[in-house]
Amino acid sequence: MTICTPARRLLLAAVSCLLALPAFAQSEGGTITLAVGEQKILQVLNIARVAIGEPDVADVKQVGGGNELLITGVGEGRTSLLVWQTNERRISYVVVVRKWNPKEVQAEIRALLGDREGIQIRVVGDRLYLDGETLTIDDYERVQ
Repeated sequence: MTICTPARRLLLAAVSCLLALPAFAQSEGGTITLAVGEQKILQVLNIARVAIGEPDVADVKQVGGGNELLITGVGEGRTSLLVWQTNERRISYVVVVRKWNPKEVQAEIRALLGDREGIQIRVVGDRLYLDGETLTIDDYERVQ
């Protein structure tokens, strides 16, 4: 025979109440990084509604028959994007908008420098680093 203490009864009652609540699942959708003016399509099934925290940072529109979101970088900053699905699941995204996209600038620098041995272009956060050493005078002049 098990004796239920008042504390144990209270704990059992609390667990029972939590189990009886409807399941409003929330998941983390990740981070979406954009440059100002850049657009991305996000595929999400069964979209019921969407909300953006800071409309001065990003804009969101439902397109593509209701299963796609068009996200546009409006101004530099950080905001949240919430997407509710028809099954009451909510997905939360972080939207980061920068004045420029470091990956695009990295690609442009690579195109300008060409294939220079010993030179690396790295993106760390929102900064670009040109690293290494030149092996020829021509390479040195091109990097300069």
